[in-house]
Amino acid sequence: GWPVALACPPRAGCRRALVAIVALMTLSIVPLQKLGWPYVPFLPEVDETLSPQQAFEVAMAELSAGNFWVKWAFTITNWAMVPVLICMVRSPGWLPGRGLSIRPVRAVGRMSYSLYLIHTLPILLFVLPIPAGNLPLRVLVAWVTAFVFAWPLYQFVEKRSMARKERVATQAASP
Repeated sequence: GWPVALACPPRAGCRRALVAIVALMTLSIVPLQKLGWPYVPFLPEVDETLSPQQAFEVAMAELSAGNFWVKWAFTITNWAMVPVLICMVRSPGWLPGRGLSIRPVRAVGRMSYSLYLIHTLPILLFVLPIPAGNLPLRVLVAWVTAFVFAWPLYQFVEKRSMARKERVATQAASP
């Protein structure tokens, strides 16, 4: 249909979709905040002198009353990825699509559900105690611990569940 043709014209190499995604990603909180422009904060900020329980209660109260990125922007970002997926299907030679096909990226993709399920636990346990001013260390610890926690979940639960599903499907299909 015309929306697909508009988002990913065959000869344009899906440039429009890529520009839209890059614009959404770069117009996120940190660049706007650093430039002094209006922005929507990701989460409520809380006083670091509060106990963890008090900080949680204050953050939850502010979150329900305020306008924060975490409440609505993930949905917008996910919908913004639709043209990219359409481009990847329509144009298999598209450079970003080829980049997502390399082996390490595919491995992370296979583990993505385990990462999604477990990523909050290591953030709460290992990232929050690191001072907020040390962002590079917080990001590194978040990534490493998320993978450390997700890998066993993927290996021993998800892969085995998928293998069992395949065996059941094969047995059901055979006469």
